[in-house]
Amino acid sequence: MMSSLLWEPSQKQSNHTAVANFAKRLADKGLHDWQGDFHALWQWSADHPETFWDQFWDWHGLIGDKGDIICKNPDQMTGGQFYPNGVLNYAENLLADADDSLAIIAWREEGERQSITRAELKQRVMAMAGWLKAQGVSKGDRVAAYTPNVPEAVILLLATATLGAVFSSCSTDFGLNGVLDRFGQI
Repeated sequence: MMSSLLWEPSQKQSNHTAVANFAKRLADKGLHDWQGDFHALWQWSADHPETFWDQFWDWHGLIGDKGDIICKNPDQMTGGQFYPNGVLNYAENLLADADDSLAIIAWREEGERQSITRAELKQRVMAMAGWLKAQGVSKGDRVAAYTPNVPEAVILLLATATLGAVFSSCSTDFGLNGVLDRFGQI
């Protein structure tokens, strides 16, 4: 049994997506003949992974160092590596455009809506990172939190990543064995 399609964007909407903008960049550089065919773009990316990921990094403006190898073993599903010598910090990249647009919208259990802008998120993350650093947390350390899925958990995750530390969490509905198993992995 095949499900019916619930919604499909108009051609105008499709032409204004981030994927379409990226594909147009590839076409402008003579790398891919973009005709609005997303399947053809996927096929091109699978056939030319090194070019695809190199262009994606540049187009997205990622902050970091690509390293000297873009793709290692790209034909191996489980052995392929992208940017094996590359270095980036996802928290740094996520927090780079700290403007007034919404970053997090959450609903508390009591029904209260909480909104945090990208600028507020960055400020809170940097404050938490400062506190973690003052507690002695540094690159390679591990931070574990037993916390519900609330904005503060996201803030702690990003603050930990900012320092180069490893973060893991369990929601408060985990049983004891689940918590021990999860935290034992890091």
